[in-house]
Amino acid sequence: MNLEDLLVRGSENLGIPLDTRKIQKFLSYSDLIKKWNNKINLTSVTDYKEIVVKHFLDSLTVSEFITDGQNILDIGTGAGFPGIPIAIVSESLHITVLDSREKKIFFINEVLRELGLRNVKTVSGRAEDCNNGLSRNNFDFVLTRAVGDIDEVLSLSSPYIKDNGKIILMRGKEGKLEWENYENKNYKLENLKELKLPGTDFMRVLLVLSQK
Repeated sequence: MNLEDLLVRGSENLGIPLDTRKIQKFLSYSDLIKKWNNKINLTSVTDYKEIVVKHFLDSLTVSEFITDGQNILDIGTGAGFPGIPIAIVSESLHITVLDSREKKIFFINEVLRELGLRNVKTVSGRAEDCNNGLSRNNFDFVLTRAVGDIDEVLSLSSPYIKDNGKIILMRGKEGKLEWENYENKNYKLENLKELKLPGTDFMRVLLVLSQK
């Protein structure tokens, strides 16, 4: 299966059809990752097919929980995951990506320019820094992808969600057990989804939480 077929079939399995323009944006994004990874350490995943599955399709697993027009914050975005893939498939979303490493934010700004994405704002800083320029209580969803333990992630995320907002934790195969063992139950589990990424044994666990 070639790269484009893998991307198209994988996204269709997630209920996300891709037109030619969006496919090209993803392919260009993968080229930029490969090119820039030689300059700065963006990701340990460098094979094109692995980039598509472990970064692009993995990022899109949260899309079913998000509706058009919402404000999204991606904490610890790294090379732009999950924020950039979500922005490609849903241009009506308003996405802010946050990372403490300036080189990675510089890379993302280049991606936004090359792909012509206008629905993404980049912020270089830390979530725990009150002077990072981000508005509190402003986002419908806060997303984190394998950033720290659950207690740490919720502590970082909760100041940014609206009163009726939600936090989506993208965890590994132990995600359900991590939640069951989490002692601070000031959060309600709205949804839990477990799935394997296409063609891999990697289990992605999605925890969708709201504050009680």
